[in-house]
Amino acid sequence: MCYNKEKGGDEMLKKVVRRIILLILMLVAVTGGAVVVNGYEIYKDAVGKVPVSDKIAQIQEKEHYTKFDQLPQRYIDAVIAAEDRRFFKHHGFDILATGRAMWHNMEAGSLIEGGSTITQQLARKIYLTDDKTYERKVREIFYAMELEKKYTKDQILEFYINNVCFANAKYGIESASRAYFSKGTSELNLAEVAFLCSIPNRPETYNPLEHYDNAIKRKDRILKQ
Repeated sequence: MCYNKEKGGDEMLKKVVRRIILLILMLVAVTGGAVVVNGYEIYKDAVGKVPVSDKIAQIQEKEHYTKFDQLPQRYIDAVIAAEDRRFFKHHGFDILATGRAMWHNMEAGSLIEGGSTITQQLARKIYLTDDKTYERKVREIFYAMELEKKYTKDQILEFYINNVCFANAKYGIESASRAYFSKGTSELNLAEVAFLCSIPNRPETYNPLEHYDNAIKRKDRILKQ
């Protein structure tokens, strides 16, 4: 049977819209409508003053900026395994991960889990703080959808990898590779790649200069994944 590209595109759009509606309903149920509306208004105001493209340009000006096609495939695989296994399947937010995180938060009675995708993490780093509030989470999702609307998955991953913190004031994979292994990213072996991937999740916890054992344990988990 021939595939109807236009019909396939329409079905994908409908699927995305349904997920967005479901996500909004979930957020309203957990946080209240005012938090969602306020978060959306703050997001619109922020991107109006400083567009996403300006934020991305700042990342691209960083020292040792590394293009996506310069990254070893093993590093890309390790990042996806460690941070966002459904990265190439979602549209900025993962409805399953978000729903699971909300459920755990309601059980705990506090914000203990975020369920953020790589796109959301990038959005947080360029627009937000790490404060754990529902309003910040709402804004994070809107910023993530803005990024997904403007850039490809490969581009988003490239921006994330060049902007993420590897502890000790090292930002971006190339800077981290040179700092911890005295060589470029392209020269890293699989164990070294996994070791570096262990740090950004919680740099203060997995700082290899202060908590080496923690970094090694997470590195081993990433290798298994």
